[in-house]
Amino acid sequence: MLKKITIISILSTALLIGCDKEAPKCSDERTTNLAIEIVKEQFLSMFTGGKEIGEITITTIRTIEHDKETGAYLCKGKIAIAPKDETKPVILPITYKSESTDDGKEFYVSVIDFKE
Repeated sequence: MLKKITIISILSTALLIGCDKEAPKCSDERTTNLAIEIVKEQFLSMFTGGKEIGEITITTIRTIEHDKETGAYLCKGKIAIAPKDETKPVILPITYKSESTDDGKEFYVSVIDFKE
């Protein structure tokens, strides 16, 4: 079973180079893949205790806010972390943001809140 830990107000960011002025939407695969990558790199060891992880997905994705001036999206959803040796995944709320650089050549995804 995965350890359950509360992680409040965590801000981690990943960068992806693109060409759009507006950031990818909350449910865009590029956005969710980067959010999952941040969770894997920064926080997963807190939950797994060294166990091997199977699938990680983000579901029930909602756009909480869209800044039309900057093109940024504030997103909420549920992240499901499934250990390979267990059938039931741990499901936690996640808040993340997708935003472009001013020149529109890159975009960033930030995990803002990831907690139980």
